[in-house]
Amino acid sequence: MTYRATHTTTYTYSEPVSICHNEVHLRPRSGYRQTLIDSMLTVLPDPGHLYSRGDYFGNEATFFSIHEPHSRLIISAESLVEVRPGTPIDPDATPAWDAVRAEVRAHRNAEIIDAMQFAFPSQYVKAGPEFATFAQPSFPLGRPLLRGLLDLANRIFTQFRYDPR
Repeated sequence: MTYRATHTTTYTYSEPVSICHNEVHLRPRSGYRQTLIDSMLTVLPDPGHLYSRGDYFGNEATFFSIHEPHSRLIISAESLVEVRPGTPIDPDATPAWDAVRAEVRAHRNAEIIDAMQFAFPSQYVKAGPEFATFAQPSFPLGRPLLRGLLDLANRIFTQFRYDPR
């Protein structure tokens, strides 16, 4: 299936802005189930400087500067993306979580090494033993990894309450 996605952001200032520097992430990326066919970024007023580069995660980041007074800034992106249907994964056909843990600890291939970046503590949440205690019932030895993850996600959804404070 092919999708046309349009995103427009308009800034209107109470007084003219003499200069602005911006970074946007508005170009979809191609991947496992989607292919970017075309993408176009329009900025008004016309930026004096505009360049794009890939970020660490493979997303395109576009930087631009406007060096003339303006009271309004319009950023518009239009993309054409082909999306293919996914293949359902049987949670019970995934490897046992403890086998995956052993593989990750062994650091045997590039895919595992790449996954290691997600194994480090978050700077926003201090992990403690209560996290492991909560997760433990979802991961008895030998349980398929995806089955355990689905169970954990369900328990978080049903047992946690959002507290904005």
